[in-house]
Amino acid sequence: MRKTDVKGGATRSDAVWLTLACEFVAKRIQDREALDTDVVSVISMSIEGTISIDRQPTDWVLYNRIVDLLRSSEPHFDGNYLPSLRQAESLLMHSTAKQHCALTLSLLSDGKRVELGHIRTS
Repeated sequence: MRKTDVKGGATRSDAVWLTLACEFVAKRIQDREALDTDVVSVISMSIEGTISIDRQPTDWVLYNRIVDLLRSSEPHFDGNYLPSLRQAESLLMHSTAKQHCALTLSLLSDGKRVELGHIRTS
């Protein structure tokens, strides 16, 4: 993800962070689509699945936190899906235990095919 192979000379990693900040957060705020109750979590696919952003409201603070991740984070290896999915499950279960809400889970990858195998959620 650190290869400079995106149009304009950006790396794939930078393109992911910029798209998340500009298209997912800023655009929704500017178009007044983001509600006060919309929250976002970001989990890195590191060895242990690190929670980088934990249920941050969709606002300009979130935008700036994502831009900070663009500046500070670097891919370490191909990605470790299972620990990250376990962290996501924990966040989703915590969120749904208190309220009914719409949930979205997005996995950002460099496109390399990965076999996940079977995941148990119970």
